[in-house]
Amino acid sequence: MKKKSIIADLFSIRKSGIWKDFAHELNAEHIDRGFFREDRLIIEQNGWAILMDVYLSGFNLRIPYTRLTAICKEKRPFYFKIKSKNRTFFPYYGTVKTKNESINAKYYIKSSNKYLAENLFNTKSIVQSLLDTEWLNLRYDKTGLFIDEGIIYPELQHTEIGYISDVERLKRTINLFIEILNYLDKYEIAEKLTYKP
Repeated sequence: MKKKSIIADLFSIRKSGIWKDFAHELNAEHIDRGFFREDRLIIEQNGWAILMDVYLSGFNLRIPYTRLTAICKEKRPFYFKIKSKNRTFFPYYGTVKTKNESINAKYYIKSSNKYLAENLFNTKSIVQSLLDTEWLNLRYDKTGLFIDEGIIYPELQHTEIGYISDVERLKRTINLFIEILNYLDKYEIAEKLTYKP
């Protein structure tokens, strides 16, 4: 068994109480996975299940990353990535432009289908959620390789360095997740998967 770093140990101690508070605030299920494993939250809204967890990466597994993931059932191929410009060293080539200059100034967007991506990121409620979000590193694709009975399922996932300690910011990110998932469902790109992480 790998020995966890001091930073990881301190992080786990700090995290434990906060996640229980998050579970209460979000009406989510808190999964305590024991002392040596990171806790999880399962947030269910509008029939979608969003998993919030933490993984350690970097040299000697010292850097914690918070991750939000929703797994979907694919109805037609589509992928996108959207990332805040203020945290990105290298721009995306072939970036999708929206009708909203504030979104274009704030984010890089890349997609397999320019028309669907433009429509998605021009949706009024999603535009507002993007403008309200401080920082984003979001993708919808199959690179997570969630496989069940030989089928690879797409997932919507946001990842950021460190631990989210602001419940209001977390709520805004979850709201953006739900808005995007509802769009994917409405336009028959993806649908809810009866799967609990």
